[in-house]
Amino acid sequence: MAFKPNYRFGRAERDRLKQAKKDEKLKRQQARASFAARRRLDRHDRRERSGGNLIFAHLREGSGLEELGE
Repeated sequence: MAFKPNYRFGRAERDRLKQAKKDEKLKRQQARASFAARRRLDRHDRRERSGGNLIFAHLREGSGLEELGE
């Protein structure tokens, strides 16, 4: 009897490899998306902090607290 190739095994192996590639791609996309979101949040926080500090400094200078010794 001649050797009969197991096509089902080959197909299952190809399907596993294809799914693994898809999973890796999805993981990379999610990592990029979370990194971009963190960058946006950090940038937003920095803007708020710097803007808030400028406003506070301006209010403090304009309030005359330095003249009162406070």
